[in-house]
Amino acid sequence: MLLCLAQVLNKLVSGAVVTTWAEGDLITEQGSTGTRLYVVLSGEADVFKQQAERVLPHGTLVASLRPGDYFGE
Repeated sequence: MLLCLAQVLNKLVSGAVVTTWAEGDLITEQGSTGTRLYVVLSGEADVFKQQAERVLPHGTLVASLRPGDYFGE
């Protein structure tokens, strides 16, 4: 089983792409079809939830992700 886990991790790492975003950049949107898994390597990523009844500029802050945290599909 440990060998299987190592193979899965190797496959994940071999397909990884390091991308940098500027402060305020939109990485993904609520409700969009997810095809990627994002891992925060440095900095922070804020997660906002948009309320259907109230449209705020960024929605409601629900989490601040730090290095080691992940999101996406």
